[in-house]
Amino acid sequence: MTRNDEIIRAVLRSKEHEEGRTLPEIAEITGQAESQIHRAAKRMPDLYKDRWETRVNSAGAQYHVAVYCVVVPPEDAPRPPRKERQLRTGKFSQLPVVPTELKTPTFLGHV
Repeated sequence: MTRNDEIIRAVLRSKEHEEGRTLPEIAEITGQAESQIHRAAKRMPDLYKDRWETRVNSAGAQYHVAVYCVVVPPEDAPRPPRKERQLRTGKFSQLPVVPTELKTPTFLGHV
């Protein structure tokens, strides 16, 4: 988790911004560069597009902009039992075990 992730979460979980904000608005509120906010938003699994708003630019053309919100987990959210969490720890822990008979290429005569 980076500092920008924490800043975005703090902004969107505050009472005055809980209805959501666009990424340019978040950049303006925080004083961070817009590119940094976009990069941090891509890494945040708890950030989601809540709705689309229609805006009008200076030339009078309409465009759509995404309004982002952040998931607020409940305080009493249950955690999975320790045994289940240990099963998912390794990168290859969920791969099936292949019997040694199937690993040997006997069809080529290499026994």
